[in-house]
Amino acid sequence: TNNARLLAHNDESAALLSRIRLLESQILTSLTKEKELAESRSRSEKEFAERTVSQQRDFETLLSQKSQQIIEIESRLQTVLSKQTFSEQKYQELLQEKLSTESQRDLLRRSILDLEAQLREQSESARLLAES
Repeated sequence: TNNARLLAHNDESAALLSRIRLLESQILTSLTKEKELAESRSRSEKEFAERTVSQQRDFETLLSQKSQQIIEIESRLQTVLSKQTFSEQKYQELLQEKLSTESQRDLLRRSILDLEAQLREQSESARLLAES
């Protein structure tokens, strides 16, 4: 019976050893999978970080280009506005000159009409003197 107990104990030990080896294998498999997942996650995070940095650089480059375009457009707009202001000033000067010329012409017309009226009066006076 001691032999039987020893055999039974050996069988139990063998079964336990087999179970321990199976658990070790499962643990190793699980650890290997976790390691692979961690490496994959690390690669993914690294790739994401690299893409993010690349996108940031691209965005900054685009922002710089757009800022430069805005500066150029503002400069051209300022040039156009300056030319427009100059043209408006020139137009106002010409308009003032035209109005001044028209005013002087009106004064000359009135003076001519006054002189013609005076000439008629003098002619009439001279004719009346000559008749008397």
